[in-house]
Amino acid sequence: MIIKEVYMEAFGHFHQQRFVFQSAQFNTIYGANEAGKTTLMTFIIHMLFGFPHRTTLSPYIREQSGGRLTVDIEGETVIIERYAGINKGRATLFRENGSIESEDVLAIWLQGMNQTLYQHIYAFDIDGIAHLEKLSSEDLNHYLFSTGMMGNERISQIERVLDKHMGERFKPGGRNPMMNQELKSLDDKRGQLKDWEKQRQTYDEKINEWENVREREQELRERRAALQEEALQYQRYQSVLPLLVEQQDIKQALDQQPKQTFPDQGLEQLESLRSNIMTLEGEQAEKQDKINRIKERIDMIRTYPDILREEAAIKQLMSEQPTIEQARRNRDEVSHQLAHENQALQATMEHLGPEWTKETIRNAEIHIEAKDQLQKVLQHKHTLEQKKELVEQQLDNSTSQLERLQDRLTSLKSRLLTEEKRKQLEQATQSNSDAHAERDWLEHQLNTARGSSQLQKAITRTQKSLTVTLSLLAIAGGWLGWQQLDRVFGLLAFAVIAAGALAGYMALGRLKKTWTTSQEQIDDWQRRLNEVASSSPSTTDRELLENDRRLRVEYDHLQQQFTDEQDHNQRILEQLDTHQQQLNDALHAIYHWLQDHGFPQTTTIDLLPDIYDWVAEGRRQLMQIEVYQNKKVSLEEQLQQFKQGVETVGQRISMDNAHAAGLEQWLETAKAAERDVSHQQAILEQYEEDVAGLQKKIGYYQDQIRQLLAQAGVESEEAFHEKGRHIERQQQQQTRLQALKQQMTVTAGSEALLVKIEQWFAKGTWSERTQAMIEQDIRDIDQNLQELQDQRTALQSDIKYLEDNEAYPELVHDYEQLKASFNHRAKEWAVYQTALQLLKTTKRTYQTERLPYLLKQTSAYFKMVTHGRYENVQYDDNHGFYVMASTGEQRFVSELSRGTKEQLYVCLRLALGQMFETQTAMPMIIDDSLVNFDRQRRQETLDLLKQFSKQHQMIILTCHESQIEDSGEFVELSL
Repeated sequence: MIIKEVYMEAFGHFHQQRFVFQSAQFNTIYGANEAGKTTLMTFIIHMLFGFPHRTTLSPYIREQSGGRLTVDIEGETVIIERYAGINKGRATLFRENGSIESEDVLAIWLQGMNQTLYQHIYAFDIDGIAHLEKLSSEDLNHYLFSTGMMGNERISQIERVLDKHMGERFKPGGRNPMMNQELKSLDDKRGQLKDWEKQRQTYDEKINEWENVREREQELRERRAALQEEALQYQRYQSVLPLLVEQQDIKQALDQQPKQTFPDQGLEQLESLRSNIMTLEGEQAEKQDKINRIKERIDMIRTYPDILREEAAIKQLMSEQPTIEQARRNRDEVSHQLAHENQALQATMEHLGPEWTKETIRNAEIHIEAKDQLQKVLQHKHTLEQKKELVEQQLDNSTSQLERLQDRLTSLKSRLLTEEKRKQLEQATQSNSDAHAERDWLEHQLNTARGSSQLQKAITRTQKSLTVTLSLLAIAGGWLGWQQLDRVFGLLAFAVIAAGALAGYMALGRLKKTWTTSQEQIDDWQRRLNEVASSSPSTTDRELLENDRRLRVEYDHLQQQFTDEQDHNQRILEQLDTHQQQLNDALHAIYHWLQDHGFPQTTTIDLLPDIYDWVAEGRRQLMQIEVYQNKKVSLEEQLQQFKQGVETVGQRISMDNAHAAGLEQWLETAKAAERDVSHQQAILEQYEEDVAGLQKKIGYYQDQIRQLLAQAGVESEEAFHEKGRHIERQQQQQTRLQALKQQMTVTAGSEALLVKIEQWFAKGTWSERTQAMIEQDIRDIDQNLQELQDQRTALQSDIKYLEDNEAYPELVHDYEQLKASFNHRAKEWAVYQTALQLLKTTKRTYQTERLPYLLKQTSAYFKMVTHGRYENVQYDDNHGFYVMASTGEQRFVSELSRGTKEQLYVCLRLALGQMFETQTAMPMIIDDSLVNFDRQRRQETLDLLKQFSKQHQMIILTCHESQIEDSGEFVELSL
């Protein structure tokens, strides 16, 4: 899909504003802040996907908001028209072949794309970067799932339905859902029960004791039931015993009788066949009677052959009835649309002015070539005006620069020394260069003498300390030698230490003399230094000379700049003259175009694009009015033809004032009569077939009787009956055996018990157990049960006394009922939750297959934009996106600069758009997302976007002039 033109009738602060996109691939829209860039993007989105609901309309989007969007879809130019207050905000499509389509065709072209999905992938601005480093795995997977399962709106509907059902039942922290209300009620009931339980300790003890008594009573009842079962089994054993004896006798008698050949249940079969034959003969007579009555009914039914002959014509009219009704509605709608178009044409004529008439609008040349020529000359004029404005601005800047340079030259010249003053200072500085060297030597000598004085003081202190220390050592050593060893050794030690002390003292004295400088010498050096200083030039004079030298260098540099700027100013003046001449030529070309294409010469050039659009709109309205008029005439003819057809059919069937509903009613009556006759004839045929079938069955049963006689070996039915009675007696004994078996089973209670009875009889199980013993055990248990019942009755009386207040049982009942209701709703909520989780799990499984491709494509784009600085983009559920530099360094998104984050954001959106490949390639709109890019990366990004624009039209919205320079041609929005 390629956007070629945008016309905003009313949207935001735009009124009757038109924008033409020159390129099918890359377009730059330039405008200052609040010029309407974001408004333009919002308008395009609403034209494609619809306006918000009326309840959410704001001054920004009003009921009269709307316009047209001219797009190229699959090589066909289509105009999409949509107004918030017309046709419930639904779009109308005008195709090249003149047909008008509904919004359903646009939905087919969009292939399930909705506004949210389009804004997630193809329309974005700089605000999207704010959450890039916080993009969760679930948000990323949502984009991946949406791009990978295009058109699966049903899945989103299922998710919304599941969320709705879950929300109706439970929400964390909610108050209105049913489970939240029931939880609150359960908490209240639970608190009331706790209050009651504190007051019913005695009641609980009674209940526990009553339960214990009831359990003991139940145990005794179970024991009594077991004894009763034992007594019953004994009684059944006694009842079955005589039957067992009879069974043995019958079996012995049967074994002694010879066997004879006779059909199994031959007598019954013979009686059954005779009975069937009699029954069939009766049915045959009954069917024949019905056949006679049906023939009489057929003769009484009235038919309508004339109406049936016109059935095809009547059905044709009935089939045309919905079309005719639709034609009536279409005629009314076309009349309304015709009136609307006439009003719109009148408004267009008012916009154009009195010099424009319908004939003038028809004769004006507004074909595509004329529009292209107009756009070219206007664009050329606009470009020349921009270039002239830029040159004038450059001229102003150059003139201001010349004035600033002139002021600085004047200021510097006033600060320069005169030539005479500068020469005097240079001579004074040269004549005293020797005095300057002598002054440095004297200062060095004075500093050395001052250091020697301090050293002499340190040597004196050291000499005194050494003398005292060595003297003490000599005395101590002599005394120790005198006391510990002998006197000679003590004197020798004293002498040695004293000699060392004397030698050290003399050495320090010679060192002190070496560093000694007389005070007279120091005073002489100081005097000479003062004389030299008084005869040397001052530091201020030297600084003046150095400052003058720097100022003269700066003055020469500024003088050269001033000369260069004068030359530049002259060249700008020459360019300005050239642009003015070109602008005059462009205006002449515009007036020539007006003359050639039938436009008044008085047309205001600035309003010419709007006037051209109004003329084109007027031409379209005139054509549409003609289409509506022709359509209305066609519909009237269709209605008249249908009316004549109804009257013709009515005349053929002799019906006065015939109408469609009456024809349909008479046709139904005739067809009902025909159906009744057909139905009666079908019944008649069926009955006749039934009579023939009955006759066949009678013959079949007679053959069966003959076969029975042959099987028994007799020739007559009397002999068959005689032999049958003999066989019947044997069968009666067999039947008696079966009856005894069933009787013993019934008496025993079950076949399993009968088997046990036979086993008891064989083993003599009941020989030591009597009925009296069992009954005595039962009486003992009954006595114990009576005692427990008395105890339970007393407890029941105490409990009844405590239960006089019925609030507690009612509270328990309400609590249990509320708890059961909550559990039921919780199960329903769990079912919806499980379904939603399964759906999300399926989505995550699918999305994990799309993420590697997304990261691979994003890495390739990001490497291109950063000029190879970053080579790989990865994603981690815990840390989000992170990138790998070419040096191997890993960086998370939060560690990147703002510009680099935005570059990664743009690359991610382009990768998502690349994954979202459909038959209709959607245009991509980027609103001021390159503002923080440096020049090199902005150029790399623009190259990438231009490459991407080969598959998707690219629309760049910006307020920065630097981006215009990099992009080339642009369209400017004005406030």
